[in-house]
Amino acid sequence: MGIFEKSDAARKEKENLKREKQELIRLKKEYAENEKTIARLQKKLDKKEKEHFALQTREIKRRIERAPAPDESLWEFDWRGALRSKEGASLPEEVAIPQKVAGRPVTAVGSVCGTGVRRVVVPEGVRELKGICFAGCKALEEVVLPPSLRVIEEDAFWSCASLRTILLPEGLEEIKRGAFARCAGLEKISFPPSLRTIGINAFLLCENLREVRFSRGLKVIGELAFSECGAIEEVWLPDSLEMIGYGAFSCLLVGCGPRRFVFPRSWKGREEEIEDIVSLYSTVEFL
Repeated sequence: MGIFEKSDAARKEKENLKREKQELIRLKKEYAENEKTIARLQKKLDKKEKEHFALQTREIKRRIERAPAPDESLWEFDWRGALRSKEGASLPEEVAIPQKVAGRPVTAVGSVCGTGVRRVVVPEGVRELKGICFAGCKALEEVVLPPSLRVIEEDAFWSCASLRTILLPEGLEEIKRGAFARCAGLEKISFPPSLRTIGINAFLLCENLREVRFSRGLKVIGELAFSECGAIEEVWLPDSLEMIGYGAFSCLLVGCGPRRFVFPRSWKGREEEIEDIVSLYSTVEFL
């Protein structure tokens, strides 16, 4: 009898093991199918994103072409080799920065001073916007940036409270510390696939910023980058992202800040880092 009981137990154990293997095979197959579906959707999304920024690039070029003729007499080069408006120069409401001054190509823009400046067109060929480039231009509403632009430096648009429209061009690689801090008029912004780094405090206190669109290619979001941006409700993070600084989306007010975070699945297992990013009122998903 004992022998038969042992045989029955062994048979049951074998059957259980078989069922578990079959379930594992089913789950692996389902996972593989899900992976393929996600890969197809990602490919489709990447294509649409590429088309979107291609259209945007064409629109940027069109706006640059339609800009008023620049007045070279208003400009000079500073000690860094960046173009700046001359001290005491009276800039019009709509400013077109020249591509060349006295035959010298413009590759960087320094300080642009003008209390009444509402619109600025930066020409093709410019690769850098220097620190505090447009800082404190309270009336500035729109800036057209060229596809040649690679870097927006520290505090470039600091406290441009009226700034509402800015198309970040494909080709831009880095937005540095405080570049758009206190731009209270900004409501939405899309980051191009070429962008790799968003610096510390880059969009600090952009209190009306409600829509933020990150692209695949972004690697770093610095500390407090979107801190006190209380209107943002949802954040989808790309699978290229490697690091998010402490308090990147933090808010001092209770219940303020994004209510939903969607992280790439590659971030599973990084719970301690995620706790420093999300609030107690946020839901966290992985996709």
